[in-house]
Amino acid sequence: PQFLLPAQASPEASQKITPPPPAMPANAAAQPQQFLQFMQTMLRNGNKGYLKRSGPALEKDTVLGLVMRLGIPRENTKVHASLPGAMATMDAVETSLGSQRRQLVSYQHYAFNLVEALVKSGAESRALVMQWFTDALLVNIHSSAMQPDKSKVSQPSTMLAIQVMLLKLCGPFMDDEKKISLLKPGFVSSPTDHGGVFATEGDDAVPRLGETNTGKVEYNPKNKFVPQLFFLAARALHLGIVPYSSSYYRILNNLGHMEHNLREQNNNPSQDSRFRFLLGIERADQVNLFEEEMVSSTLRFCNLMAAFILQLTQEEVTTMPEHFIDDVCEIVKFFPKIRKAKM
Repeated sequence: PQFLLPAQASPEASQKITPPPPAMPANAAAQPQQFLQFMQTMLRNGNKGYLKRSGPALEKDTVLGLVMRLGIPRENTKVHASLPGAMATMDAVETSLGSQRRQLVSYQHYAFNLVEALVKSGAESRALVMQWFTDALLVNIHSSAMQPDKSKVSQPSTMLAIQVMLLKLCGPFMDDEKKISLLKPGFVSSPTDHGGVFATEGDDAVPRLGETNTGKVEYNPKNKFVPQLFFLAARALHLGIVPYSSSYYRILNNLGHMEHNLREQNNNPSQDSRFRFLLGIERADQVNLFEEEMVSSTLRFCNLMAAFILQLTQEEVTTMPEHFIDDVCEIVKFFPKIRKAKM
């Protein structure tokens, strides 16, 4: 594996990697035909190949990408088999998922130790790490789509792990109101510094709260690292927990509708292969989305984002990406909304 993805517009970036066809599950012959066809379609869709500069390449072919492949794969049937099924009691579900979360927290701890060590080992190493995070956000710009192309973007759990790492790096200033003054709004208007993450032109332009100013902006704060961390973390929320939480809510709704329809037909949902597959995704998502430390740091960061926006001038507010406010609102609504739905 390489440390960084190929540079944008380089010949290598557009080269395609085609993985070997995946094997069908060992018990495929025993599966209902309809479910078997469903799985075959999923396997084909997940085997389209990917470019050397893409979300899949980030998590499969870069050093930090391999480290960031944290979380429970949501569509892996082997993983589903290890999670509580439809007949499990709520206590059994919480015990099992709690155990999985503790393992996840432990792995995140060791992953962050590596990232933090690289950041602190010198300017050159820090620059490489921050370029990796910048590339991760650039190649995953379409992660926020309702049905992102899996041949172009990283897994939702990887995007969540990237968010977690950036929030941990923001830890030293996240709860210190005195350090809000270090967060300079000019970062989002300086292409040299944001590296295209907050582009104002082209297909990947990020809409702003006001009229876009494409002119040159003077941006040269004494401390460039803190604003870079803050704004990349804010973007990571938009490509991480925001689309992941929306997907999870859709899974919950689909499960509810499917269970209702199956019972109307006098069928047992726990015996339906499609229902069990969706339930496996929902259980895996619970592990990834409801880890307490991640939830707490995400809400704390939302508080920081709100405090930062409130102290901006009217002119500065108009330069901010519009998703900043939308994301804070969606995240703050999500956790109590889901807690109420699950009760």
